[in-house]
Amino acid sequence: MKYLMLIISLSMISLVSHAANELSSMNTLAANLPVEERVAPQKDTSKEQAFLLDLWKTLDADLDGAISKKEVAAAKESESVTEVIDNWAKLDTNQDEKINTEEFSNYFTSK
Repeated sequence: MKYLMLIISLSMISLVSHAANELSSMNTLAANLPVEERVAPQKDTSKEQAFLLDLWKTLDADLDGAISKKEVAAAKESESVTEVIDNWAKLDTNQDEKINTEEFSNYFTSK
């Protein structure tokens, strides 16, 4: 019985480890996608894609892959910039004080 429990435990550890590796690989793949794919997924029309990509490029002034409140404050005022400011809490879903491409895309494509 001891050996059976040991085998089951080792199998569970192996499964958990494999699942963690798969998740890590998926995150790495997503992070390596071009900014165009992360900001404006293919389901959007080309006009919407162009708009979102232009807005992203305007706001991510330091090109670090995230938008900070400082960058938004420094951006030329427009209706879209005002929307980002007014909806910061909805955009910054992980509350790290930056908006990453996933948060940006999720917010604008779910509207």
